[in-house]
Amino acid sequence: MPDPPLALVRRAKERRRGEQDRANREDSPEDRLLKGASPEIHRTLEKVLTEALKGGEEVQITGFGKFYVREQKAREGVNPQTRERMRIPAQRVPAFSAGQGLKEAI
Repeated sequence: MPDPPLALVRRAKERRRGEQDRANREDSPEDRLLKGASPEIHRTLEKVLTEALKGGEEVQITGFGKFYVREQKAREGVNPQTRERMRIPAQRVPAFSAGQGLKEAI
């Protein structure tokens, strides 16, 4: 059987590509809801995490991970521009430990 003409192959590929683009554009109601609510969800999560960590609390999201505060020791560093040695004081820093569900998903 002879190969199909190149123009027919191109048209078929373009038609499939167009169908995929339309499928990608059609969001489910859940997707639209999530897209509309995501800025609010982000702000709320950021506020809750910040307030809890400021208070020294841990925030655990089951299956995802745990956010907590850890103590970082004082250390000596180097200014990369001047190469001058400098003392970096001890400080509290936010930390994250991945949960089993997140580890397995990756």
